[in-house]
Amino acid sequence: MLVNDEFCPFCGGEPHLKSKTIPTLQGHFRSKYYIICEVCKCKTAEFDSPRPAWAAWNRRLPASKLILEGINHEKG
Repeated sequence: MLVNDEFCPFCGGEPHLKSKTIPTLQGHFRSKYYIICEVCKCKTAEFDSPRPAWAAWNRRLPASKLILEGINHEKG
């Protein structure tokens, strides 16, 4: 299991790895993984394994950086 220290950028909540099993067109089943904040329900896209889900969670910008970049972008 991967360890993550990036808290939710929206509420500061702790992220959790979740999975769900979905059927394929061939009649088999496969798992999809995503990271979700249990407090505000912010989540990543679904991935075929846990590693890219954690990578996507850690790749997002902190809320303070999003706000600053949005302000700079609006000013042109």
